[in-house]
Amino acid sequence: MRLVFVPEELTPLYLLEFWETYPDLKVWHTQVQQAFNEGQYEVALTLLDPALSYALSAREHSKAALLLLCKADLLRRLQCWGDALTQTQRALQELHTAFSKIAMYNRAVAHYWEGLLHYTIRADDKALQAFAEARKRLDDSERALQHEGDCSRRVKDCKDLKKWIDYLLTLQPGSHLGETALILPLYELKEHTLRRIDAINLTPYSIALPVVTLAPYLPPGCLSVTSEELILPRLSPHALYIALRVAHKGELLPHSRRGDVLVLHVLTPAPSPAKLVLSADEPFVRHANGDISFRPGQHEIPEIRVKIKVLIREEDNDG
Repeated sequence: MRLVFVPEELTPLYLLEFWETYPDLKVWHTQVQQAFNEGQYEVALTLLDPALSYALSAREHSKAALLLLCKADLLRRLQCWGDALTQTQRALQELHTAFSKIAMYNRAVAHYWEGLLHYTIRADDKALQAFAEARKRLDDSERALQHEGDCSRRVKDCKDLKKWIDYLLTLQPGSHLGETALILPLYELKEHTLRRIDAINLTPYSIALPVVTLAPYLPPGCLSVTSEELILPRLSPHALYIALRVAHKGELLPHSRRGDVLVLHVLTPAPSPAKLVLSADEPFVRHANGDISFRPGQHEIPEIRVKIKVLIREEDNDG
């Protein structure tokens, strides 16, 4: 299995385009986005289902497809891979007869999401087919939309999504049966903003904790009789993690070296007591509790606030 930590700007809820055709969904979108940000995925599903049921019964195929893809996004976050794939494929069926420029773009997003889900469960042949179809349709959408000023953001999204697909296909980790791979987007601080440059694969490893080591940390009345296996790095599948390649010695951590990779837990939502002000001398803000805030590369994405989880260093990295 490949557990892919997908940046918010590469998920259906961000990528899909439907305001022009369905402005009535704007309030719904705000509510669902808030539930997403607070990690209340079941609440988001309950907000989504009535709108989806109505669109399906009214045979509003394009609207139903968009809602199905948002549901597939939620289900992936809940690790319901099979259900997420089913909803995505239903969305592709609903979009089958839609031929507008926006529908072409949304269909490309649907093929990408289908490919990502196949990629996650290591159905590699199907992932390759879906990703190839997504790239073809993204190329077509980019050409169709690039002359329309109000769609400039979607043209950028097409380019961004194709790069992300290429990153995933270049990795293709987890070749052995039963092997788990953790795939994180890789960033660098460029021009004082956090910019995605690649994706990296982390292969978890395990260590054995002896009974005597565990004893002080167990709850009252619980006694371990065998050593326990601890899997590291321990990343929650419900959270978002990103990796940052250190560009300068001492960046983020006093003992970091150029070329180190830091695994960062993205905190959502990102509370900020004041407007984030960054400069050449201060490309990030360190809060009193140790959290760190960055300015993202996408203007539509709010401040990114993180906690440092892991430092990864190459053996020959002498700084």
